[in-house]
Amino acid sequence: MSGGSWNYICYEIEEIASNIYHGQNLPDNLSDLLYQKIKELSVAMHDIEWVDSGDYCSGEEEKAIKSFLGSGCEQYCEKAKILENSTIDIDLYAFEGDNRYFNLADILSNQEDLWRKAMSLKVRQFAEIVKNYQGQNPNFLSEFRLKEIETFLDI
Repeated sequence: MSGGSWNYICYEIEEIASNIYHGQNLPDNLSDLLYQKIKELSVAMHDIEWVDSGDYCSGEEEKAIKSFLGSGCEQYCEKAKILENSTIDIDLYAFEGDNRYFNLADILSNQEDLWRKAMSLKVRQFAEIVKNYQGQNPNFLSEFRLKEIETFLDI
């Protein structure tokens, strides 16, 4: 068995990366960086899914998570420590509709692993970007949205 424990969400995230890259008129450097960061999220979710499905050993997902978190890795871990005492009761397969990636962030924040909690903070930023992109928000490229994307990219 390969993956499946997260409904192969990594492939959907990869598709979003491609759609945003090819569908938006972002400055070249920002477009490339956003594409790469979303691809890193896809790889991290792939590795998490394969660990949770028993195809990878526990801990094999950490490298991909650290790569996704990037230079803010330690900062996200510090913030995630605050989440350690909180729990969110949410269905692991509640990846439906507009809240799909917000639900993913909530589920990751509810995991015991600190790296996954840290990752949840960045996934929430991703969810905001996707929400505005999927709604074909005419202000997707507004100054606020560009700041949101830059925050997600840690630039």
